[in-house]
Amino acid sequence: MLQVLRNAAVRRIAAAAVVSQIGDWSARLAIAFIVLDETGLASGVGVAGALFVLPWLGPGQWLAGFGDRMDRIRLLVGCELGRAGLYGLLALGAGRIPVWLLLSMVAVIALIDPVWESNRSALIVDATSEEDYPAAVKLIQSANQAATLVGWAVGGVLVATVGSAGTLGINAGTFVLSGLLIAGISSSGQTIRTERSGSFAAARRYFERDHLSAAAVLATALLIVAAMAIETQAPVYGRFVGLSEGWIGVMIAMIPLVTLLTVLVIPTKPSDETLLVMGFGAGAIAAIASVAAFSAGGADVISFIGYGGVGAAFGASTVANIVVGRRLPSEERASVFSVIQGAIFISLSAGSLVGGVASDLIGVRTASVICAFVVALACFGGAAYSKYHAARHS
Repeated sequence: MLQVLRNAAVRRIAAAAVVSQIGDWSARLAIAFIVLDETGLASGVGVAGALFVLPWLGPGQWLAGFGDRMDRIRLLVGCELGRAGLYGLLALGAGRIPVWLLLSMVAVIALIDPVWESNRSALIVDATSEEDYPAAVKLIQSANQAATLVGWAVGGVLVATVGSAGTLGINAGTFVLSGLLIAGISSSGQTIRTERSGSFAAARRYFERDHLSAAAVLATALLIVAAMAIETQAPVYGRFVGLSEGWIGVMIAMIPLVTLLTVLVIPTKPSDETLLVMGFGAGAIAAIASVAAFSAGGADVISFIGYGGVGAAFGASTVANIVVGRRLPSEERASVFSVIQGAIFISLSAGSLVGGVASDLIGVRTASVICAFVVALACFGGAAYSKYHAARHS
């Protein structure tokens, strides 16, 4: 994987991703605290979290298509400078503008994210050989996961030290740096590509003949709804148990940390059924630990165990993605994956909203316990069906 670092374009793309992701996730935590302080509503935090995902359900993909008709590097630099300017305005207005205006600006910023992500992925294809492409993707995905981990932790420290407005201002600076890194890439290797759109018919045909993949995707969607409900309510839960902003950031960082560790320790060579049993089984055990931790409700290491368990469940979803990806025939991979991606983003949005509403109605601690139990049920169901499928086809 590290051999692709000899490619200057890959180095710049990876560095830009890390810089902007660290700032972005720090800013998301700052926005959550602003909304919580201004409204006092957990559902407001849920809405803010959902706004970052909603553009992936249609508008973002439509805007991203312009990348095939424009100079990709100029488009990516424009995305970063645009986000820098908007976050700069948010920093100036934090605590001074009404919440509805702040959330409207968040929605506009979120529209840029699919454009950036889609065209950055296309730029990786442009900048690498067919042989180096898989290693480049794995490198950048690992960098993204690490940046998310650091972003949550750094965000908590920044909010505690320079405040939410200062955190948003620092985030604006990270996008400027990211844009400068992308601007230094030569555009000579760009090619024009057209993306194949998703096909619901192809996905339906595939899942009708591959019940193992269908079960894996269904279990993944359910666990993501419940796990995301817990993750987006972390600022509310942290305040509930008496953690400072800095420690809340560290607590949320347990999710990407354990996700990364889970993916690293689970081997990919076993059969698909065995791999799913291992991934979902580990997720179920970890989710039960989360149920116990959230039930205890302590502000010490107990809270970290709860969020670490959520991270293990997200790791199970990554394992399911690996299995489905290698079972898909090449001629259907693009179509079916785009439909699955849409389902996952719907689950993420639903989880953000469900977490906020549930926390307002029954309290964040009870909501977290119930959602962790749902995660455990989803993982247990995925593991049980995988074991049944293996026995039936042995």
